[in-house]
Amino acid sequence: MRRAPQASTNSRPKGDYSHRLTPRDPRDPLTVTVTYRGGSECWWEIRARGVVIRRPGHVALHDVLSHLSGGLET
Repeated sequence: MRRAPQASTNSRPKGDYSHRLTPRDPRDPLTVTVTYRGGSECWWEIRARGVVIRRPGHVALHDVLSHLSGGLET
């Protein structure tokens, strides 16, 4: 008899790296590399603090940098 699949015990979604980002002072300089990836939805790739974030063009820069500074969700 087959058993039903069990729920995952990991509460973090796949690709969540916020547990690796320690809070930092947003007034300190931060080196960020921004690459335009194009496409029909205008995608951007942001690299900073050892992580890569890919976001569509409608997301505010402030939201992305706040996420990188404090590990907050965008």
